[in-house]
Formats: sequence, structure tokens, C-alpha cells
Amino acid sequence: KMFPSEHARYKSSVFDSDNFLGVIREVVPVVEMRMMKLQFSTPPFDDEVLADVRPYRVISHLIGHESVGSLHSLLNEEGLINSLSSGVGIDTTDFSLCSVTISLTPKGLKEKDRVLALVWQWINLIKASVKSDKDGLMAKYHEEMAAMSRVNFKYRENGDPCDFCTTASGMLFSYEPTKLLAGSSLTGEYNAEITSAFLERFTPENCLVTVWAQEFDDDDNSDDKKKDIDVDSHLSSASSGEWNTEKWYGAKHRSVKIPDNLVNAWSNPTDKFDARLALPKLNEFIPQDFSLRADQEHLSDDAPRPTADIAKDPPKVIVEKPDLRLFHKMDRTFRVPRTHIHSELTSPN
Repeated sequence: KMFPSEHARYKSSVFDSDNFLGVIREVVPVVEMRMMKLQFSTPPFDDEVLADVRPYRVISHLIGHESVGSLHSLLNEEGLINSLSSGVGIDTTDFSLCSVTISLTPKGLKEKDRVLALVWQWINLIKASVKSDKDGLMAKYHEEMAAMSRVNFKYRENGDPCDFCTTASGMLFSYEPTKLLAGSSLTGEYNAEITSAFLERFTPENCLVTVWAQEFDDDDNSDDKKKDIDVDSHLSSASSGEWNTEKWYGAKHRSVKIPDNLVNAWSNPTDKFDARLALPKLNEFIPQDFSLRADQEHLSDDAPRPTADIAKDPPKVIVEKPDLRLFHKMDRTFRVPRTHIHSELTSPN
């Protein structure tokens, strides 16, 4: 067993029932929304095998990437989505849920089958890249994220003490006291075997696909709206399932098992990858030089350091145009390698 703590406490999976995984569920929301979420049952993140490597970070990073050639870029370019994100849905002592959340446009809901097909192409492209990673690209992605974690930790600014104590006390369950401050920011070396094993959980049989849309409600759809978006004609439709009403909030929903033809199509799209899909390039903008410009502006060692008082050392106007005025002030108070930009746009009354 690759992940020893998975289902160790309760000795069985909470998803043993056929009603939870390998299922398409459609929900009628109270407010107007068109949302799709894919949730995958994965091991708990504090599992001893995952705790150091943290493969879910690079996987989530790639699934939700927005660069040219990414799933987000392709779906957005075609006007199918408003947003796409990937991350941790739930993390418990026995299991976790990794999720891909997509806000659909009306066109995206109309072409729901295509959106899902592209999602699974992207997931399988990432899987194939992990397995045949001859150039060590995945390890480089992993190191990029580790590098940014180190930077964020080193230059972390003080926050609210109460929030810190609350977070730190909870982290004592996962980290020994000597690693309490840095534990969540430290990442070990990339491990292809562990990453591949974790990514193998991203399959149709191990997935709950939930779609929210008011268009599913037969009682609330006009004939014109039904004609415009025929939600029941999709291959991924749950229309063959019976409508149920949720016990506590009265939400209307229906579910069906994912058909075998869709399981096969989503699991094996290797000969049908969209040619526009491509993994992101490495980030060339990860900083290496953290020297402060504030230390380079003295005329000599004897020159007095400019004050941090705005009244005595006000911002300087460095651009003055009829339609643009740009001020700049060097930060000499907090002394961290960070830039803040504040913009005000004047519009007609």
C-alpha cells in the first residue's frame, strides 16, 4: 500500500457506495450559476509518504495553469468558461478530495461534453508527461514551487497575532515544534513514483462530476431556453436519473453512474489530444537577486538615510503627462523585496 494512512482510521473508504464515485450529478441551484466541479478521492495530505514530497502542489499548479497552451487558455479562448481553478477541496485524517472547479458560460454549458473531454485530455497529458519525463521537466516545476515557498517564507511579513496562534496551534498536529514555523513552507525533493501514484487517482471511476445550472430545472425553463440549451441531450447528462430533493436545504438533484463509453473515452484520449494543448514553459521570472534598492541610493556612507516619514520625504513625481501622473516612493521601513502598485483611474461623471 503506497499511502499507509489512507482509510487507516475507519478501515474502509467513505466512498464505498456506488453513489459517490464514478458518478455524474446535476444540481438545480437557487441563484443563477453554471458551475462544474470534478472531485477525486485522494490520500490524506499528512500521509507520511506525501508529507515531504507534496505532489498535489505541482499537479494542482499544472491543472489550473493559465499560460498559452493550457486548458484554461483553450477553454477561455473559445468562450466556454469564466474561470478555472484546481486545488484541495477537503483534507481529513482518512482521505482528501482534490478538485477542479470551472465556472461555465452559457456556451460552455451548451457544450458541456466538449469541456469535459478537454479536461480529461489535459489530465491525461499531465499523466503521460509524468511517466515519460526524460528531461526532468516535472522536477523543474517542483523546484519552481519550492523556490517560491522559500522566498515567501523568508520575506513573510508579520500578520495578526491571533490568526498566527490559531494557525500554529492547529499545525502542531502535523509538525513537531522545531518545524512549526517553516514546516508548511518546506518541500522535499521531487519523487516521480509518488507523484505518478497520486496522479493515478485522477480517473473517471474515482471522480464525482457535479454540475450546477438552473437550466436543469424542467419546471423553470421556457421553451425558448430549453431549445437554446438542451441539457438533456449531452452524453454526460444525468437525465436518466430520477430527481431527488436534498433533506436539509431542499436542493433538487439527480445522479447517474458515468457510462462505460464515457469512462473509456475520458481514460484513453491519447490519440485525440487537442493539438493546442501544451505544458507551460518554465517560469523565467522567479527572483534570484533580493538586494534592496533602498540600500543603493546613498551618495556615501556618511550621507544620512532618508527618513521614512512621508511628510519629510514625500513621494516623487517621476512621470508627468496630461493624462498620466506617476509617483514613486522608496520603502525604507519594512525593507522587504516587494513592490506595491496603487492605481487610480479617473472616469467621466
